[in-house]
Amino acid sequence: RVDAAPVIAVAVDGRAEAAEQERLAAEQWAKTHPLEPALCAALVEEDAPDALRTLMAHLTTNPAAAAAVGRALEQQPPSGRGFQRLADALARAGTEAAQAALTAAADRSGQDGRTATLLTVHQGMARAPGALLEASLRRKAAAPGDAQSTAQLALGVVASRLAGTDPARHGALVADLAARYRAANTDAARVHWLHVLGNTASPEVARIAADALVSPAEEVRRAAVHALRDGSSAEACDALTTRLRQDSAPVVRAAAAGALSTATSCAAFDALAAALAEERDEQVVRATLEALAAFAASEPRALAALEEYQRTCGLASLCRTAKVLAMAVRGRS
Repeated sequence: RVDAAPVIAVAVDGRAEAAEQERLAAEQWAKTHPLEPALCAALVEEDAPDALRTLMAHLTTNPAAAAAVGRALEQQPPSGRGFQRLADALARAGTEAAQAALTAAADRSGQDGRTATLLTVHQGMARAPGALLEASLRRKAAAPGDAQSTAQLALGVVASRLAGTDPARHGALVADLAARYRAANTDAARVHWLHVLGNTASPEVARIAADALVSPAEEVRRAAVHALRDGSSAEACDALTTRLRQDSAPVVRAAAAGALSTATSCAAFDALAAALAEERDEQVVRATLEALAAFAASEPRALAALEEYQRTCGLASLCRTAKVLAMAVRGRS
């Protein structure tokens, strides 16, 4: 079995300080335990929960370790635990060397098959994505194959990760994805690109998707609502509130209620409470109740709203939903 990087107990109040002490101890351990191919192979089979931490200690300390992990990754079947563990480690490391190794493995896997698709997913999950990784995803997004749509969705996630660290790259990527959405000439293609744009978490999406919110196609309106799910701008909140109150399709109104549950730029709770008083569709009412319950941590009126609906509702199944949600809220308080 493999000697794992140590976990140390630090008597401090702040978790951040404890985590930093733990990271430094792991890095010091890694400096005295070279990541040989045999060690890397053993880590793949290691059952202990510290196996990933051991890998991370190597990857964050020694750039040369990334190449060894990348080579080991390419030897793993995509359905195996080792594949998942090694790909996760490279994605989470946040170093240029780790991303280069992950990108090399992804590029060599081609465009087709499960390995190519899964490695593309991990590229999208990479912490602090660099230009090399972005370029690889752009190539995959432009080339036909199994990994194409996955790469497009992954680019949306990459854009969201760049928002706080590299606004220029974030803006350029959002603009490119918006252009692809505008060029879509079928409802199915519009739905796909709306999902991609939703992954960017950009406030610009509300403006970009304005036409989709009033599309005659229900599935397009629903995808547009989903794309605004973070409610990061007043424009997005207003659009979601309008769909909740006015859309003719219950599935769209229900999606709007769910999206408003995480909105931060408007009086979303008040909008949901007002809609609940008027809504008669069971699917939409249930989604609205769940959205109201999601506000419990920040909105003292959430529990009262659920209890009031429980007392006045006319449908037994919805009364039970309100009761269960109210109990969950009380249990968390």
